[in-house]
Amino acid sequence: MKNTSRKAFLFLILAVIIAGGAFAQRTAGARYEPNPVSDFKFTASSSSVTITGYQGTDKRVVIPTEIGGKPVTAIGANAFKDNTLITEFMIFDGITSIGNNAFLNSSLRWININECTTIGSIGTGAFQGTDLQDMISSWPTGKVKKIPNNAFRSSDLNKALVIPDGITEIGDYAFAGTQITSVTLPGSVTRIGANAFRDCTQLTSVNIPSRVTKITFGNSAFSGTALNAASKRALTDRGATGSGVN
Repeated sequence: MKNTSRKAFLFLILAVIIAGGAFAQRTAGARYEPNPVSDFKFTASSSSVTITGYQGTDKRVVIPTEIGGKPVTAIGANAFKDNTLITEFMIFDGITSIGNNAFLNSSLRWININECTTIGSIGTGAFQGTDLQDMISSWPTGKVKKIPNNAFRSSDLNKALVIPDGITEIGDYAFAGTQITSVTLPGSVTRIGANAFRDCTQLTSVNIPSRVTKITFGNSAFSGTALNAASKRALTDRGATGSGVN
């Protein structure tokens, strides 16, 4: 009897392990499965679809590549504004634009748009007030040359910030009020907008490539920061007089 009970127990454990493995595989695959069309509000033209809202219950949102046989090409203005359910968002090739305030004040914590090669524009305030903590997974490389005004303003960014290569301009208030600790600028940057890093109270250092000798600064670009002397000097040497570094 003891042997029989032991075999039954081992069989049960094996079954649980196998079932668990299968479940894990389904879960991993589901991560990239688009949400059902019924989860979205959208408008359709004769040739494309724009996502205008979300009415699903999943915290993870994967945008479908097409709806009704038409490609999904845009996330509309205010589409996920004030949505306190979503935490993860996935976009693949096909999306060409993200509208103004698309995720404003939402609970978004993670978004992978850096692998999307088709995005050409991102609107003002797109990620303002979100729970995003890292910009690197949140920015497409190549076509988008400007970080828009208010892009990450008052979001939860709280790490060392590396601005991607190819960015030429950082918009007004782009990172204002975040908790970033340092900023590394790319060699391509030519302008930093007014109040771009205002009230980033944890910001202590800015790293600028030596080949960058001139940057145009908007007013109070670094007001309310805790920049060290070396960073202030580096910014001043490149034209930051009156931008909150004195």
